[in-house]
Amino acid sequence: MSASGNSINYDLRTAKSVERRMISSVVKELFSKVNHNKRRYIGMGSTYFTDFKLFHKELHIKNMISIEIEQRLQKRVEFNKPFSCINVEIGKSTDVLPQLNWNKNVDLIWMDYDEKLNYDYFTDIEIIFTNMAKGGVYLMTCNKQLHRYQTVADFEEEFGGLVPLGTHVTDFNGENDFKLIRKMLLNKINEVVQSRNYSLEENEQLIFRQLFYFTYRDGAPMISYGGYLDLKNNAFNLKDYTLDRFDFISTEEIRYVISPPVITNREINLLNSCLPNSEKKYNSFGKIQFIPESDRESFRKLYKFLPTYMDVMY
Repeated sequence: MSASGNSINYDLRTAKSVERRMISSVVKELFSKVNHNKRRYIGMGSTYFTDFKLFHKELHIKNMISIEIEQRLQKRVEFNKPFSCINVEIGKSTDVLPQLNWNKNVDLIWMDYDEKLNYDYFTDIEIIFTNMAKGGVYLMTCNKQLHRYQTVADFEEEFGGLVPLGTHVTDFNGENDFKLIRKMLLNKINEVVQSRNYSLEENEQLIFRQLFYFTYRDGAPMISYGGYLDLKNNAFNLKDYTLDRFDFISTEEIRYVISPPVITNREINLLNSCLPNSEKKYNSFGKIQFIPESDRESFRKLYKFLPTYMDVMY
């Protein structure tokens, strides 16, 4: 279980909840022609299995694998499994992933590490992109902080050849760390895919298409990065998958910052009554002007993905 799983209820992390629903909305379109029996989810459910619950219900995935590194938590994790279709695999992801059967499935893989950037994450990329079938979706999440590195030499000592040429110590600060991490992840993914293509016929060759590039914080500052493994010869267009309606999709270097509004339930009801509408029309309503502009705008962008919280007596 990750460190945050011991201290924060995954169900109550607002930005994380928004992220899950965004991912689910995109994968629903990408998997629209994938038989339900061929879909598989590989993730890290901890004891909450929040993403597993959502993806099982929304994406109809019945083959699910949760990787749990801590042997001592096996009984607790097994007890908290919400569905019988979840198989818990105990061990490090670098040990578990090579043991999986990769031949029959179209995978949604979310390596939600939660900790700071680690060399093993790139080993996982090597395993996943060497084996994942076309049409699969990959994401990773980690704490984006790199300020513990005082020099580029310190960083190179841990990450070696993964460090891009031209890396500067200023890339470790909070305004640049996510850019460096994205570059390292994308370089590694492309390297593995290109190596794999050498053994494939031209019409079978693959390409990675970036779709997700989020930063957010529910405490620690996080980055999530990922995309879609497609056939190289496919003319991929967001509109063809009805993904052009999602303004949070990022195919380039610009990240999407998930910053949920801090507003009351009564304010939520008021703002809901003004949506859906164009940005101009929405902001013209006088009755909502007392709510801070940043919160109003955040709500307009995220309202379809925000969770609903309530007190329940039981």
